Amino acid sequence: MDDLSKSMIPDTLTIRQALASINDTAKGIALIVDDQQRLIGTITDGDLRRAILAGSQVEEPVSVVLAAKPVERRQPISGNPEMSDMELIALMDHHGLRHIPVLRQDGQVERLVIRNEVVSHCPAAVDAVVLADPIACLPNAADEFRNTIGSLQESGFAEIYVLASEKSTSLRQTVEGCEAVDWVLIGQEISIREQLMGLGSHDATWLVVDRALTMSLNLQALIHFHHDHNAAVTMGVRRYDLKVPYGVIKTEGSSIQSLHEKPAYQFVVNEGLYLLNSALVHQLDQACETMPALVNQLISRGDVVATFPIIEYWLDLPRVEATGALQAQLGSKKWAA
Repeated sequence: MDDLSKSMIPDTLTIRQALASINDTAKGIALIVDDQQRLIGTITDGDLRRAILAGSQVEEPVSVVLAAKPVERRQPISGNPEMSDMELIALMDHHGLRHIPVLRQDGQVERLVIRNEVVSHCPAAVDAVVLADPIACLPNAADEFRNTIGSLQESGFAEIYVLASEKSTSLRQTVEGCEAVDWVLIGQEISIREQLMGLGSHDATWLVVDRALTMSLNLQALIHFHHDHNAAVTMGVRRYDLKVPYGVIKTEGSSIQSLHEKPAYQFVVNEGLYLLNSALVHQLDQACETMPALVNQLISRGDVVATFPIIEYWLDLPRVEATGALQAQLGSKKWAA
């Protein structure tokens, strides 16, 4: 199967399957086609994640996402075979696109043009910053830490800063000889703002992995999502469903006002992953003890903070007091997105 065929999927595929297909092709887009290979629509990684955040289930077909698009966006922008690459680039620039399908007269896809594959493009450098102390609390910390660093390297991060106190020194030997890793020793009482400022860069983009372990995540999709939304900070999140196994009663005094039997609630929760520009950290005028506190300061300033829904395996590392429950999760290697 050629690269173009891999990018073409039917609208009966589930959201989960479509995301997996987009990850496999590394194009950032899927072309929705009928049984004659004629283009019906396009779906990007960001489209699917926004749909999940809006309430779509990952087992729903992508046709649901297509139908939910604004009317003006349902008909995909396309080029024709007579157009040159530069004409296609101009068309993409006009509509703010990174990809454009080229269609024959019968509506079949002839090729998919990716802007960055045609035009020399050097994106801003993105450095990874891993907070090591929480990982050091795990019994299999060395393996999980090695997996985290390996995942970041495979995703193209040339510079990986590891912020660690003395209690994490046991992890250092797992990355000995890795030129991409810069081990930064910190004091245990230093705030996260001071830790990040200590890295010294005023013109870099950081991916901060805070109390989390990466197992499988399309980091390039996160970076594109961040830029597409013009965000100061993009936070990795997931949807958390809470099902109450009892009837929930609303009262006023001694009187029952309503009874809701076994209700289910949905929340969006922080997964401990942040993409932000280093200059923002230097602009803050207060010491922020944690990443959530830092983000709250940016929100209070009016900066745009975007949410990137994560459905891949992403294990949120709780505080040290909950490590016992975490060990069971690590043992099973199962996590519901």
